[in-house]
Amino acid sequence: MTTSVHGLSTPSNPSRRHILKSAPLVVTSSLAWGVASKSASARLEPVERPDLLPTSPGQKVIAAGVPILTSGQQKRATSIIDRIESKTGIRIRLLTQNYPVTPGLAIKDYWNLDKGNYVVMVVDDFGGKSNLLNFNVSDDLELTMPSIYFSRVAGKFGNLFYVKNSGKDQAIFDALESMEVCLIEEGFCKDPGTGQGGFK
Repeated sequence: MTTSVHGLSTPSNPSRRHILKSAPLVVTSSLAWGVASKSASARLEPVERPDLLPTSPGQKVIAAGVPILTSGQQKRATSIIDRIESKTGIRIRLLTQNYPVTPGLAIKDYWNLDKGNYVVMVVDDFGGKSNLLNFNVSDDLELTMPSIYFSRVAGKFGNLFYVKNSGKDQAIFDALESMEVCLIEEGFCKDPGTGQGGFK
């Protein structure tokens, strides 16, 4: 299935992966690299704003627009991401944005998304009109984390009801912790599990 990211156009039935490769940056479910998913037919203009990227390389959590996470929460998210990467080699990256305030396609070069195993989680609810969580996933991860897994994570933790009751920050951490359990404790999974923290 193809989706588009901030400012990228995608097929009428877009896939998250396609979006990552061809769109700016809205990732998955409507986000996938710049364009989003207000509706299957909605098309947002592509965005490419390297000026919104950090001046120093290697930052794994990037906030564009109104920040969702505090500086302390960003450090916590980075810590979870570091644990996953050190134990699995899979790069998890987190972008919070407020389309059209997004680096869009420029993020691909910054995070070197042309190679390796990675998951980019883009957080943007498009003014409360869309699922909060969107994912861009490398093709090589299919055997470990099938696309249905990310659909379920987005559906479980990113839906409007969950976000309203738990908050955007908690939705982000629940999704990250679900991925951590999936990759490190389970080794393979198709479902984010049950309970607020996924498998917990």
